Amino acid sequence: MASPPGAFSLTPPNSLNVSDGARPGSQLFLIDGGDATNQRARSIIVTPDIDEIEEFRVAGSNFSAEYGYGTNVVNVSTKSGTNQFHGNAWYFNRNDTFAGRSFFAPSVADLSRHQTGVGIGGPIIRNRTFFFFSYEGQREASGRISIATVPTAKMRGGDLSELPQTIFDPTTSQFNAQGVVTRQPFPGNVIQKGRLDSISQLFLDWVPLPNTAGLVGNFRIQPVAHNDYNHYTGKLDHRLTSKDSLMARWTYRPANFPNSIGPYDGYSKDDYSPGTILKNTEATSGVAAWTRIISPTTNLEVRASYSAPFVDYVNVNIKPGGTDWTAKAGIQGFGPGVSDGFPGFGPSRFHSPEAYISKLKRRTTGPSSARGDRKKGTDRSGWFGLFFARYFTRRLAGNGKYPTPFTTFWPSSLRIQFKYLAISPVSRAGFT
Repeated sequence: MASPPGAFSLTPPNSLNVSDGARPGSQLFLIDGGDATNQRARSIIVTPDIDEIEEFRVAGSNFSAEYGYGTNVVNVSTKSGTNQFHGNAWYFNRNDTFAGRSFFAPSVADLSRHQTGVGIGGPIIRNRTFFFFSYEGQREASGRISIATVPTAKMRGGDLSELPQTIFDPTTSQFNAQGVVTRQPFPGNVIQKGRLDSISQLFLDWVPLPNTAGLVGNFRIQPVAHNDYNHYTGKLDHRLTSKDSLMARWTYRPANFPNSIGPYDGYSKDDYSPGTILKNTEATSGVAAWTRIISPTTNLEVRASYSAPFVDYVNVNIKPGGTDWTAKAGIQGFGPGVSDGFPGFGPSRFHSPEAYISKLKRRTTGPSSARGDRKKGTDRSGWFGLFFARYFTRRLAGNGKYPTPFTTFWPSSLRIQFKYLAISPVSRAGFT
């Protein structure tokens, strides 16, 4: 069983959770008994900080019906405060000082990771009310290897003499006596400048020149990606009477990291970076419970839980009041906001703008979008151990020329459970 860490669990991961021969992603993740499963990606919404975990339990097949579904149930209990104050703090650093060079990299990639955490718990009112708080944060900047194939300076001007293949003039196509199409090659594999398409020449501005020798893999860079997150957990426990107790926990984890980094990051036209999409995520998990001891062998537990992931994609190539490049290129039929994804295009065998150029006008969040511009959809239906999830996608009009932002509020759940547990007396022989 594999679960991606942190904010990455908000989206369908590259690794899937598999157990007991069931379909991938059939697990149920509970934190303090509350459902914390992403109903779309089938992974955990919030990965608990390791220092806030008191204990965990994995239940296999044939587990109690109270859980509802799942081939395996992973139940994590978080720590609580006690009558004594306890705390811990830690720091972890990893950098490129002792790192090795990747085989394809000209030098050691940049790496700077700082992780820190703190946890503290204790009494608010001795013997009655207790608290626990945990924080974990990360600031990471890591270099990545990017290898692309780009046209040389000669190729940009129509001179394809560097290629071993013969380039034929499509306007000379004709059938011979045998009915076979024949064409005449361009003299010297050179296309006349007057035959070059103006649209392709315009978009070539986004494609840098080679920075290494050769015709294949001739553009190599090491862009730096930032992966930052904060993780907060607060928990309160209160004893009402000798038989009644309350518990409430709230976890919030915002994160920022790249969804994708374009092949020309930092080397494209002006400050554009075709193909670079950032992802801002927010993960929330909360649970509240009331426990009533009815007798030495019977108790009642009422629990309500809420969990939700929120994802905001940020296209760094959308400039407020920027240029409508499709109109400037003379491409007809695509007004602002008409299409959410233009057809990809690009020369064969080259890493080109393709879909990256189409994303320059895609309806995603621009860098100017304020937090207050976003709205979140919420599903708050549920009863007696059941939950209902709903998929929300919000496309809201911003104050810019193009509709912004593109936000996704993935399935949320409100789960309410009534658990009645009666324990039968056990005989001395250990049988009921």
